[in-house]
Amino acid sequence: MRVTPSKLSSEFVLALLAALLLFAPSSGTYAQSTTRSFQMGVWDSITDYTDIPTFSLDRNQPAGRSILFGWNWYSAPIAAGGEVDWSHLVAVLIDEPYRDLDLDRWVVGHPHPCTSQEAFNAWLAEINAFDARLAQRAAELRSVAPRARFWVNFTEAEASWMVVGLCGEGMPVERSTVDLNKPYIDVISVDRYEVDFDANLKPYYGWWSANPAKPDQQMALIAGTFYRAGQPANQPGGVLQQASLLQHYFDYADTMNHSCDLPLGSRGRTGTFDGCPVWIVLGWQAEDSSQGGTTYVGLRNSNAAPIATAWETQRAKLLRRDLAYQLTKVKIVPLLLPMLVK
Repeated sequence: MRVTPSKLSSEFVLALLAALLLFAPSSGTYAQSTTRSFQMGVWDSITDYTDIPTFSLDRNQPAGRSILFGWNWYSAPIAAGGEVDWSHLVAVLIDEPYRDLDLDRWVVGHPHPCTSQEAFNAWLAEINAFDARLAQRAAELRSVAPRARFWVNFTEAEASWMVVGLCGEGMPVERSTVDLNKPYIDVISVDRYEVDFDANLKPYYGWWSANPAKPDQQMALIAGTFYRAGQPANQPGGVLQQASLLQHYFDYADTMNHSCDLPLGSRGRTGTFDGCPVWIVLGWQAEDSSQGGTTYVGLRNSNAAPIATAWETQRAKLLRRDLAYQLTKVKIVPLLLPMLVK
């Protein structure tokens, strides 16, 4: 039999409320040595090193909740049916969508955007076209999976356009910032590897935290879970150096998620770290890959053991109870009070 609120006596509801308030976790201080305040995942890892599996279209979609990356966002609409079960997705990750407009690529055959207002406007028109396509994909995702997050990952160059500006002083177009962070973006992130997070990436996240595109916008951290083959272990890109950089990501996520009180937004309650400023820490990558003549050795390779150990040591920590269950004392009362007045 399905019990509806109208069939519950006020005495029963009050007793239930008292019990829930007694046993619900509080949002007090948690020892970072034994708990973590964020979920973790690894790029292209379905079975290990991850709280939420990730997959691309060249691999079978895992059972249960998962994150899709590698979607051909520019030309492939998001629609019900087809090769993806959208109902099980918690997020779609769009990776570096403006990369072809980064200046090291754009200026080949085009004038530099900062050399004249006309050149800047032509470049900005392309930016706006990409932005419109992204907004379209986000709307499509909402129609087929209204609780899934639309996640956009930017290059550091693009993050700098937003925070610092595109053009240098003394150029015909000076310090023009470009607004790429829009309200259709549920989760925003930036990737740059082999550098200290606090010195190089934290300023961007601080700016986004203080200037979100919408009140419920969350952030993701993308850490390097790889090393460069042939690089000395203690040099940038080396296996020991890469392992040592991970803790800065973990510490920042723990600090930011001390209070998870962002509004829910249009998605409502999803049960996956709602209201937390940092939605996930994602590692790139699980597998080996080669790009531009460099081999990147992922943490699944046994030679990357120091990176895998640092990652798994953090992931082995218990999730904070108030975040794992996503139901605190503050949230219980508004849920049950309407039952008392029926």
